[in-house]
Amino acid sequence: MEFDMKALASALMISATLIAGAAQAASVNDAPKTRAQVQAELVAAQAAGQIQTGEFADYPVAVQQASTTNRAQVQSELAAAEAAGQIESGEFADYPLAVASSAPSHVTRAEVEAEYTKLASAGQLPQVAF
Repeated sequence: MEFDMKALASALMISATLIAGAAQAASVNDAPKTRAQVQAELVAAQAAGQIQTGEFADYPVAVQQASTTNRAQVQSELAAAEAAGQIESGEFADYPLAVASSAPSHVTRAEVEAEYTKLASAGQLPQVAF
């Protein structure tokens, strides 16, 4: 009698699973796309730059956003940044950019050495002899 109960329980679970799967499949109203529709969507996505192929393709695709600045605006911003000393270029440019302070320092060498020694003794900087 026990064997029959296990078989009955298994049969009920299998039938419930099949009924649930059939109900879900029946609720989907999306018709399959034709080959021509898929090819047209592919061509449109490639034209929009949403699909990249080849050796240097990025994944996921970086979606390009239209810029509101024109070339002349970018060039004038670059010239202003160079004039202000905010951009270095060429072979000897430092990275990250070291921005010079406009005010001279009023801290003496002895004060800097004392602060460094204090931080080094706290273990925040390496020990150095001055």
